[in-house]
Formats: sequence, C-alpha cells, structure tokens
Amino acid sequence: MMGHMYGFGYPGTLNWWWIAGFAILRLLIVVGIIVLIIRLVNKSRRDRETYNSSGKAIEILKEKYVTDEISEEEYQRKLKILKS
Repeated sequence: MMGHMYGFGYPGTLNWWWIAGFAILRLLIVVGIIVLIIRLVNKSRRDRETYNSSGKAIEILKEKYVTDEISEEEYQRKLKILKS
C-alpha cells in the first residue's frame, strides 16, 4: 500500500486511460460544436429560401389579382394559404 496516492496509481506515473479518455471527450465536444454550427447555417439558408419562394408566389398572386385574372375571393383564399 505504500506508494499509492489516493488510489490513482503510483506517484510520478501517468494514468494513460484517463489521458486517452479526456482526449476523446475533447474531440467529441469539438466535433459536436462543428456539427451544430453547420446545422444552424443550413437551417438559416433553408429559411431564407422558403421566405424568398413564398414572397415570389405572393407577388405573382398580386399581379394576377390586379390584372383581373382571379377574383378577390380566390385572391384572399390563396393569400391565406401562402401565408400559413
């Protein structure tokens, strides 16, 4: 029992299992942060694309209403669908 230091091995020796475990943990944390950043960037791109495409559809719908291609009831119904 002499020479053990709090049950963690002999003084002056390194416990390689702990070192490897923490290295893997740090690697997993860094990879997780990178994946999170990539997902957030992709989500914001998708949100912008969705907004832009629905904005174009509303503009086309307004043009059709102004040129009397569709009735006011049809315009209101389709506008409600596009905004939801």
